[in-house]
Order: sequence, then C-alpha cells, then structure tokens
Amino acid sequence: MVSYFIAPLTLAVFVLGLIGSAGLYVLKPTLMEQALALFVAISAPTIAMVLAIRKVNEVNDGKTVIPNSKRLAHTIVLYVKTAVISLSAVPFVIALLNNITYSLVLNQFRGVSLLHLGPILLIALYVFLYQGESVWKELNRWLKTKITLLWILVIGILGVVGLYYLSRTGNAGSLLPGEAAFRSFLENTFGVRPRNKEFLLAHPLFLAGIFAAFRYRWALYVMVVAVMGQLSMVDTFAHIHTPAVLSLIRGLLGLGLGLIVGLIAIVIWHIIERCWDKWSPRLLKP
Repeated sequence: MVSYFIAPLTLAVFVLGLIGSAGLYVLKPTLMEQALALFVAISAPTIAMVLAIRKVNEVNDGKTVIPNSKRLAHTIVLYVKTAVISLSAVPFVIALLNNITYSLVLNQFRGVSLLHLGPILLIALYVFLYQGESVWKELNRWLKTKITLLWILVIGILGVVGLYYLSRTGNAGSLLPGEAAFRSFLENTFGVRPRNKEFLLAHPLFLAGIFAAFRYRWALYVMVVAVMGQLSMVDTFAHIHTPAVLSLIRGLLGLGLGLIVGLIAIVIWHIIERCWDKWSPRLLKP
C-alpha cells in the first residue's frame, strides 16, 4: 500500500515492518498478530480503490467519448475486481486471528475505528493530491484555494456525519428510526443480514460514481465515501467468533443487492445526463 503513495519508502517500510514484527513476536505476539491483521485490513480496500481510480483515469483520457454500453461493462467488471482485491485481505485476517481466544471473544480484533477511518482518509488523500501532474502542485493548488462560508458549512456537516459514522462502527451505536424493523425484515428474508451501508450506500455509490467518472472525472471524489463498502466487507470477517461462511454470505448478499441498487442509480444518472445534454445548451446560452 505504501508503494502506491510513496514508492521510494517501500523497502524501508518493509524492513522496519520485519524488525518491528520480530520484536513484537518476542515481547507481545498477540499484539503483533492484531497489528498485522489491522494493517492488512486497511491496505487491501485502499489498494483496491486506488487501482479502480487508476483504471478510470486510464480509460477516460478526456478526449474520447466512451459509449454507454462500454461504460456499463467497465463499471461492472471494475466492481467485481475491486471486491475481489478487497477480500484478498480476508485469508490473512482469519489466519492471523485464528485462535480459540477470539472465537470465545476473550480477545477481539483491535483498531476497528482506525479500519473504518484509515482507508477513507487514504483515498481522500489519493483523490485530492494524486490526480494532477504532481502531489506538490496539487497540494499547493488546494492550499491557495479561497475558503468561503459554503466551504465551512460543508466541512462542519462532514465532521458531524463523520462522528456519527464512527459512532456506528461498534455494537453500541444508536439506530435510526425504523432501522431495527428493517434489519429484522432482512434477517427474516435472507437468513443472514447484509450491512445497510454496503448495499444501500457504498456499493451503489461506487457503481454510479465509476459510471459517471468514465465521462466526468470529478465523479471520482465520491470514491472517498464508496470505499466504506470495501472496508466494511473486510471488517465483517474480522468478527472471528462468527463462522466465516456466514460472513461470506453476508458480504455476497451486500454485493448482489448493492449491484441491483447501483444499476438503478446508474439508470437515474443516465437520465440526468440525457436531460443535461439536451437542456444545458439552452440554460448556458448567454
């Protein structure tokens, strides 16, 4: 993961990781396992989303108009590939935490809040700073951007939403009105409840965002939120006391339902695009 952000540090980080792991293995092996599980759980969704963004930039050169059918095909293929890469962390997490103490919940996966926040911050960093000619030029451009009252309001709203999102990462988070009934409906219907934030928000946002980004690169900014779906799938398997088969079913249900909701979102976006193409010349006419 480090190589995608600061390539020259890759070898140094690897060596430091070996030394640190060796030290923890002697002093606190349990902490070493938990730390490695956390790092791999953060890395896989981040890498998956970075590769998805790179693929969009590779296909969308800003000059060629991509047919809608090709955009849709690219979107669905990228959706599957991104999920597979994210889930590549699962064997490592399960192997590292495969101990009776985790099955009996005497020990638990550590750093849940960091897992839910880390990939979001890293993808935000990549989207905002790694899309231009260089990181320093993009950073300089953002630092020179004028801050308006609207910016302050948006940042405030994002801060409140972020705090609420983090409060929902544990088991003690408060539910929205009607959410408990909806969860019961999902459990009674499927037997295993998919996560709402995956199939109702993150996965559809990924599909609609990627589809839009093949024409409008600014749509890649929604990947900052869409990565929630990828890290959530990995987090599901971090509950070692839950059978892996149930976690897999839960993740696949989220992907399947998310695909359906996402295709609906793509249709809606396509209609908006058609309307904009038709009416924008009149609206923008002097």
